[in-house]
Amino acid sequence: MICLSIDERIDRPIDAVFARLADISGYQRWMPRWGVFIESKPVSPDPVGRSTAYWDKGRFGTFWGIVEEFEAPRHIVYFETLKWLGQPVWDARLEFSLEERNGGTLVHHVSKGTGHGPMRLMEPVMSVIARGERQRTMTGLKESFAGEAEADSEQDNN
Repeated sequence: MICLSIDERIDRPIDAVFARLADISGYQRWMPRWGVFIESKPVSPDPVGRSTAYWDKGRFGTFWGIVEEFEAPRHIVYFETLKWLGQPVWDARLEFSLEERNGGTLVHHVSKGTGHGPMRLMEPVMSVIARGERQRTMTGLKESFAGEAEADSEQDNN
């Protein structure tokens, strides 16, 4: 099993950051495309909450997942499985815990991945890939709010 942890401070209210993380259909608006991610869509009807099913298409195939935990606006966990030829090859658990801090939000992100069968041997390589992808995710999330913070600042000055 691989386990990665990243903390990122975002200068936006906790409700706004949580809403962006919970908006599965909106991921393609802010997730970087130069990594593994291509597109995500919920399978369950809106609103997104605990037990919402979704798919997450990437360069290695399509992960099928479920929202495992949902405690707005502080905690959301996604669990997803990649299958090849009907057999599970990779499980991923993506946890986001949010904390209000100094007018912004601290996002603590923990990612765990487990290979099945021959993919277990690939865990060291997947760890490097996952670290880059998780960092791109957190950077993309933070940068997705950059224009909003600037717009708020301009509005406050008028």
